[in-house]
Amino acid sequence: WLEFFYQGKENICCVGDDDQSIYSWRGADVTNLLNFEKNFSKPEIIRLEQNYRSTKNILKCASTLIKKNDGRYGKKLWSNNMEGDKIIISGFWQTKEESIFVSDKIEKLLSKKVPLKEIAILFRVAAHTRSFEERFINLGLPYKIIGGLRFYERKEIKDIIAYLRLINNFNDDLAFERIINTPKRGIGKTTLGKINTIARKYNISLLEASEKMLNDSESKINLELKDFLFKLHKWFGLKNKLNHIELTELILDDSKYIDYLETEEKNLKNPNNINRLENIKEFIESLKDFENLEGFLEHVSLVMENISNTSRETITLMTMHAAKGLEFDYVFLAGWEEGVFPSKRSIEESGKIGLEEERRLAYVALTRARKKIHITYVNQNRYSYASHDFNIPSRFIEELPKDSINHSDSSYINDNNFINNFTEIDYLQDEHISPGRKRLLTNIQNKDIDWDFNQDHEYIEESNILFQKGSRVFHKKYGYGKILKFDGKTVNVQFEKSDQKKIFLKYLQFID
Repeated sequence: WLEFFYQGKENICCVGDDDQSIYSWRGADVTNLLNFEKNFSKPEIIRLEQNYRSTKNILKCASTLIKKNDGRYGKKLWSNNMEGDKIIISGFWQTKEESIFVSDKIEKLLSKKVPLKEIAILFRVAAHTRSFEERFINLGLPYKIIGGLRFYERKEIKDIIAYLRLINNFNDDLAFERIINTPKRGIGKTTLGKINTIARKYNISLLEASEKMLNDSESKINLELKDFLFKLHKWFGLKNKLNHIELTELILDDSKYIDYLETEEKNLKNPNNINRLENIKEFIESLKDFENLEGFLEHVSLVMENISNTSRETITLMTMHAAKGLEFDYVFLAGWEEGVFPSKRSIEESGKIGLEEERRLAYVALTRARKKIHITYVNQNRYSYASHDFNIPSRFIEELPKDSINHSDSSYINDNNFINNFTEIDYLQDEHISPGRKRLLTNIQNKDIDWDFNQDHEYIEESNILFQKGSRVFHKKYGYGKILKFDGKTVNVQFEKSDQKKIFLKYLQFID
């Protein structure tokens, strides 16, 4: 269309920022900007390089980071604003510590009369708002989510909670109505109408009315209904034999709810379904904070009451994508872990192109702030039930200029400090350290291992197993091989009957 209207008349003006192209999943293509010179004859390029929003230090960090991208025109941002504070990097063992740290910082800002509307928390994954939401509710801090729903208001979360409510109480008709055909079981409005009629006539619950319906002819719909009721009774019978986490996972599996989301995502290419799957993982993680199902459901009911009471001025929570075009004085960038940000999925699907778009997203996130930025990451895997599953900080943290950032004191201790300070603090008593890591440190202390941080003496732990360079491993597809090199959570393996491959450690079996 543009070429048609243009027709060589040299009367076209394009405004855009190649460093902020972050919507490829919506069809955006940064090459439309990068190829503008080729598609239209000799355009004049005017770089708008003065920034009126951020401090010089924030601009330096953002500029240094984005220079790593090849696909860009390039520009030198500058500002007449003050130098400003350094970006603070903080790491934590668990998501709960992360949300406590951020909320404490926010409360200090509020004590200095900083308006709530000038504070924002940005996430790569929408599901990660959950721990912050619960923390703010507990503290009575008002918040809003831009471009999305609060965690417990999201459809997939309401669906799972409805399953759990019904298993906990067979008389919960609202929960029954929500899940009877979710995922679709061929039980439509007509059937549900008949069930409602029976329930009113006999003054019984919808579940009991459904059982009455089964006395009718064995139609296909009745067979679907029979299967649904059978599963409900099965889950109810296991309620006191399984813990609430195991019960939830069983329900998701038996109901084929996860399959339903994955099929939708595959067929419709709907990016929202990727978020829904992440939300479900986060939901299962949230169950760990409660002793039983009843305690969790009581908590949810209180949460739903609290979130309806919000003031006009709030803290803002949103994804980095939703933040484009907005600005705040104080910005907290949460979840900067490798695999989360940059997204493992983006890199696996699009390679370097995907990584560069993730870096542009980091650039957008950094340049939302006027005055100060905190970046946080969590050492323990957000979706792990065991303390030995570790994340590493995002590569984007390493790409920031060292003289413009400060690493704050926090509960996270990196491997170098872990070893160098070993004689000063008895880390073996730390409850967060897994058995495998304790064995490693014990060997170091006993001089059984000569620890060195070079490639020849590299150790990494996965699923409580210590791998090292030269370890023999087995892969279901490629067979036996030997580890050659480590790269975060992945390793290069030379397989005996195949070429060298880059494999995630979790897919390898250690061979003694």
